[in-house]
Amino acid sequence: MLPAYLNVPESADTAKDALRYGEWGKPYLKSPLSDIYYSYSHSGTYQALIFAEFEVGLDIEDIMRQNARSGDRLIKIAKRYFTQDEREYMALESNNNRLINAFFRIWTGKESYVKYTGMGFRQGFTKFSVLDPPEGAIIEMVDITGAPQIACSIAYGRQASPLPASADNVTIIYYDQ
Repeated sequence: MLPAYLNVPESADTAKDALRYGEWGKPYLKSPLSDIYYSYSHSGTYQALIFAEFEVGLDIEDIMRQNARSGDRLIKIAKRYFTQDEREYMALESNNNRLINAFFRIWTGKESYVKYTGMGFRQGFTKFSVLDPPEGAIIEMVDITGAPQIACSIAYGRQASPLPASADNVTIIYYDQ
């Protein structure tokens, strides 16, 4: 399947030959037609995968699985990892469910952005805000049809815009552990 997708001859070394690494070690697939970038995420019994012809980052969180965390616990996490404007955004939510949704909107945005850049956690979550993304970046929340309990964000560069941030671009797989 990979050789056909990359438009290369099939051989035992196709995957090895196609696999390359960006500046920060983020893998991508090299193809004669165009490079194929991807991002993978999992949470609870869900997995998500996105492919694109440009750098992309994806993150999902199963809010129901995470719902055991109290609003107070999420606020403590936010104090450590969120910027001032992101914490203020969360503070606007008075009921616990809305606070949880606001938290995961920001959290998945941050995770998708550091996956997009390829720098991972070394980038530092407090160094950028998903409410005002760094220049050249787009961070979008995606609603997954049939899975309202999944928070999902995609990050990509403005040069790739417009990427319709929709479930059509994300493959979500449910698996029973």
